[in-house]
Amino acid sequence: MFNRSVKGVNFLTALVNVAGVRLPCAVEFVKKNKWVTDEKTGKQKRQTMERIAELSVSKIEQGVSMIARAIKKGFIPQYVLADSWFITDGFIKSALKLKRKKTALVHVIGLMKSNRKVQYNGKTYTADVLPKILESKIKASRKLKCKYLAVRIIYKSTPLKAFFVMMNGQSS
Repeated sequence: MFNRSVKGVNFLTALVNVAGVRLPCAVEFVKKNKWVTDEKTGKQKRQTMERIAELSVSKIEQGVSMIARAIKKGFIPQYVLADSWFITDGFIKSALKLKRKKTALVHVIGLMKSNRKVQYNGKTYTADVLPKILESKIKASRKLKCKYLAVRIIYKSTPLKAFFVMMNGQSS
């Protein structure tokens, strides 16, 4: 395609994990089609990503579509584990609308960026401030060697249960 070696492969993958075995149930390849010059190094690099199959769809819509296709094919997920760039209001709301076994919701697990605005008890905070405010509610787990805080928040009108975890020896 490029008549030369290209580093890495860009793609979105939906995996199913059964008894410790992870199998892909949906894959979408991504291509970078625009070359630009890096201002710092002067080297050419690719920019602008487009999905080969569905060029006009955002990565968030594509991720939700992949999960919906997996459910339609018979996979029954309890949880969706997503990278931090998927943990947005749109992705969370869309994923929570997906149902398994007619009524049970699909839960979303992911790392929310610490600068996100969330509501707790009617007040708005950035997510990274909550553990400091709720320090008295932090619990310790000897088994997992960590401290954690579980708290119900609202993120852009969506009620969520947030977990803040700090491993022993980790600072802030």
